[in-house]
Amino acid sequence: MTRDFQPLDFEPTADGPAVSKRIYDELSGEVRGSKHGNRFDIRDFTLEPQNGDPSPLNVDLPYAQPIPTTDEERGEIAELAGSLIMPEDDWGALVEGFTEVYKRDDVSAHLASGGIVKFIDSHRTYTGQVAQQIGSWVSLRSMDVVDPHEIQHTIISRVTTLFRLQLIVDLFEDEKFQITHHDGAIVEDILLRYGGGLMTLPNSPSGNRLIQMLQDGVTTRRGIVERTKIAYEHIVNRGGSDGQIIFEGSSGAENYLKDIKGVTHRMIGEVKHRTAELTTNYNQVEGAERVMAIPVFMESDPYTNDPENPIEPKPTAFAFLEPRFPKSQREFDLMMAEMAAVGTVIKASGEAPYRYAKTIIGRDLNPRVVFTNRPVAAKALGE
Repeated sequence: MTRDFQPLDFEPTADGPAVSKRIYDELSGEVRGSKHGNRFDIRDFTLEPQNGDPSPLNVDLPYAQPIPTTDEERGEIAELAGSLIMPEDDWGALVEGFTEVYKRDDVSAHLASGGIVKFIDSHRTYTGQVAQQIGSWVSLRSMDVVDPHEIQHTIISRVTTLFRLQLIVDLFEDEKFQITHHDGAIVEDILLRYGGGLMTLPNSPSGNRLIQMLQDGVTTRRGIVERTKIAYEHIVNRGGSDGQIIFEGSSGAENYLKDIKGVTHRMIGEVKHRTAELTTNYNQVEGAERVMAIPVFMESDPYTNDPENPIEPKPTAFAFLEPRFPKSQREFDLMMAEMAAVGTVIKASGEAPYRYAKTIIGRDLNPRVVFTNRPVAAKALGE
């Protein structure tokens, strides 16, 4: 089996530029008054390519290809990114964890057969997904996998395409690095260096409000989502000698705080049926299990809300749970509830306990951890 991957091309739509601008305007207006507005700068709208790379703000682009660069630059950026968001020991443990997961017999055999391994993130912040994609790339390179960026993909909410950090520009333009950039855009300058991106409209209250604001919004959303679904199916059926790897924040929204019987919990949002189907629908035919899910609890939240110092490394508890092939919504929900249960055990001191937003009876849970950077807690979790 080779990596003779065919390009994925879509014909532009007549109203694509206008819809792209309207979505940008609505999202940017909402972001400026949200927590994201305290974390990031909002980039200017353009559909013109920058440094030869297509603009991910274009709704006619359901899948963004990896940004061409060198492995030397990827290595430098990975080292920078890791040091900016978590302590050195946690970053080293994350890479070690990916290596241990990839060397498991069940995982390596599934990838070798051309299957999909999907890392399901707890989504404390989107940074967890970013860290995982970069950490995975570093791990695969250490295992002599050729061009791992070709087989990695992350599911990106279109709101993320708006974010930029001046810090990235300053670092990349430092005489020590001199790395070509896209004005500090999170998507092009970080994410797309390490894999492709499947672009989605968030299935969340903000995403629904956005569609309501667009003329003929339901039809518009259906067209955008359908293109992304086609791109996703293309990735799932792509095969290749090293398989395909997908990073997904299935809940679609970052964790939120909620009072339950007088106790504050940090909630992992409920995974909608259509999102769960992106995994379960490919596993329901006996003998045709295509998407291996690996839940990842990660407490990544490096943001300071200080414009002068927007991020700083913070201790980051994480755990990889046992791989499985969920075949139903209930099995997917159980997986998310197990993730929350593990998070409550390994979370940082003083953090609220974690809970999945859909009620699951505790006796149905059997969380098993295969790797964590909190080894004392791991003994209680079956590692």
